[in-house]
Amino acid sequence: MVFISHSKNFFLHFQQQVGILEKIFTEVANAFPQEKLLAYHEQAKGCKISKGNQLEGLPYQVLDLIRDFDPETGFNIRFLHWWGKGCYVFVTYGKQRKNLNSLNQPYRWEGFNFSLSPTPFNYLEIIQSPRSIRALDDKVLVSSEHQLQIWKKIDMNKSAFVMSESLLKLTEDILSYHGD
Repeated sequence: MVFISHSKNFFLHFQQQVGILEKIFTEVANAFPQEKLLAYHEQAKGCKISKGNQLEGLPYQVLDLIRDFDPETGFNIRFLHWWGKGCYVFVTYGKQRKNLNSLNQPYRWEGFNFSLSPTPFNYLEIIQSPRSIRALDDKVLVSSEHQLQIWKKIDMNKSAFVMSESLLKLTEDILSYHGD
């Protein structure tokens, strides 16, 4: 019961950190209005920030850009901050949207991993089984029955301003690669 009686400072600090990340995600979302997203994907549904408390027992915050989760033709960019696990970017392509031209230029995707998991939302399994995008085989990619998801862990040891700028640049890069 000691934690309960002394937890106020913990929760105040936690809420402060949640607010900082929410502000960063809001800045990134505001930089990509619907009309800009539609230029990259005609089925874009905008941006959405959400949060929860039970992703494998831990709280999380999410920023989705594009928001087309169709397993055949979808495209989504998801920033996931998973408390206690880290911050990640997940780029998900539907089976018919896998862009071989873009993916065959590994310098663009430096530090990224890939997953052909049947579900792009099994984050624990995905991050525990990293497979470098450099090892991505076109034959495997083309024959896969599943969506393609590329992802990487994001360094959070930066100021809020630097973090915001970093996520903005990363999003711009992903959208430009997607458009190729």
